[in-house]
Amino acid sequence: MFSRYQNPWNHLKEIGNNMPIVGFKCTRKKENVSFDDCLKCSLTYENKCQFTPDILNGIISQVTDVRDAISVTKIIGCQRLTYLMSNNDVYVSPEKLYWAFRGTLAHSIIEKYKIDPDAIVEQRFNKTIAGKYVISGKPDIIIPKHKIIRDYKTTNSVPMYNRVYSHHEEQLNIYRWLVYDIYPIDRLEVVYMDMKQVKTCEVKNIWELSLCEEVVTKRVTALAEALATKTIPDPPSEFPIYWQCKDYCDCNGVCVKLFKENLTKDFDKWASKEWFEVEKKGGFTNATKPGKVSRKK
Repeated sequence: MFSRYQNPWNHLKEIGNNMPIVGFKCTRKKENVSFDDCLKCSLTYENKCQFTPDILNGIISQVTDVRDAISVTKIIGCQRLTYLMSNNDVYVSPEKLYWAFRGTLAHSIIEKYKIDPDAIVEQRFNKTIAGKYVISGKPDIIIPKHKIIRDYKTTNSVPMYNRVYSHHEEQLNIYRWLVYDIYPIDRLEVVYMDMKQVKTCEVKNIWELSLCEEVVTKRVTALAEALATKTIPDPPSEFPIYWQCKDYCDCNGVCVKLFKENLTKDFDKWASKEWFEVEKKGGFTNATKPGKVSRKK
């Protein structure tokens, strides 16, 4: 069926059935559909959603995440999200994946039009942690002779102040640590792009390499052990107002359900303990016996 089109599943076939994102949440039918069914629908040119076959094909081509692989982007965000993505088949609306697709368009332009012949664009690097865990990362661009790493971010609006967002600071510092043995980088920049302007912000807080390795080792080890033992990590302490929770979490329904279940279990444990203490002291008296609270008229 797709002989006239670039087959969007070639890269998926290479990876096998190890992809957490397996389809779309259809914006029209309000149900989960496979990538295959979504593209077939779009190629009828009768689909009522706003996504054309070409855009959908481009979005699907960027779905390259692998369940159990540990990357820089996975350890700078919510560990529970990473775990849930690795252990569930996830369906995501095209609107959410469009953000990532729009970012890759910017990267494609940079790769096509880069003028510095020495610049290294989107090369993947790997490093082994604690002798057994491998972490990988792919900086957008490295300029070795100037010791710079730059990352490009598409956004609704560029930052008001010349300050990078905290998770971007983490990401670039870990990239620096990842490549330092090959390219001793000492300058980190984030290039923010919205529909009106471009703003380059320098990362002011450059981490010590030893501190960075300590942070990476702790997070990678915790994530790897959680994946290996099927232990669901706790949500971030800021939950549910953590920056990923509202617009950047593809497992928020599962996460909220788990959170409610854990709250119920914690309450039951507390209630059982309190009841045991009361029974140990001789049980309820008429004064302490639970019942309806009388209200003053």
